[in-house]
Amino acid sequence: AQEVLREVESLGSQAFLARGDLSDFASLTTVTSDFLRIFGRVDILVNNAARYDRIPFPTVSLDDWQKTLDLNLRAPFFLAQGLAPSMVAQGSGVIINVSSDAAYLAIKDTGIEYGISKAGLDALTRSLASTLAPHIRVNGIAPGYTLTGFSSVSNPVQRMKIESELPLRRINTSEDIAHLAVFLASEKSKGITGQTFV
Repeated sequence: AQEVLREVESLGSQAFLARGDLSDFASLTTVTSDFLRIFGRVDILVNNAARYDRIPFPTVSLDDWQKTLDLNLRAPFFLAQGLAPSMVAQGSGVIINVSSDAAYLAIKDTGIEYGISKAGLDALTRSLASTLAPHIRVNGIAPGYTLTGFSSVSNPVQRMKIESELPLRRINTSEDIAHLAVFLASEKSKGITGQTFV
């Protein structure tokens, strides 16, 4: 992972030309074509962008619903569709979809559309694994509560409560998730496809 990071940093501004708003379909297709134009190939696609608004069920609007599904489900589908031909042409590739344990839990009141989008992403993982084999392996990671810049626990009492409800009595870190992603992207997992690791 460090080698990849150093390589990306060495590319300087060129590495950032393929950025865009993945919730916007036009931008999403531009990102795909820009990436292939700049780098010529893609080996690993990690679909990690997501939207999670804690909106109570009775007040979820059509716009809220659409924005969540656009980023959490439509973007991974069309990024895979746009980049898979390059992977097939080179004879190999890996797609990793970052899902959530919310796909498996009965979410009460807030964020229901998020859980639905992630359940759809798990179904996409299985379907793409079947569709794109044998050239491309497709797997998912469905983290539970994870300490990131997006979600943190500053209150020690709240953190102890969360940890006490977890089997290993610890909250995941972003490094925990990254290690699993590196494993799934590596040759060490060449016999694994169509799985989502919760």
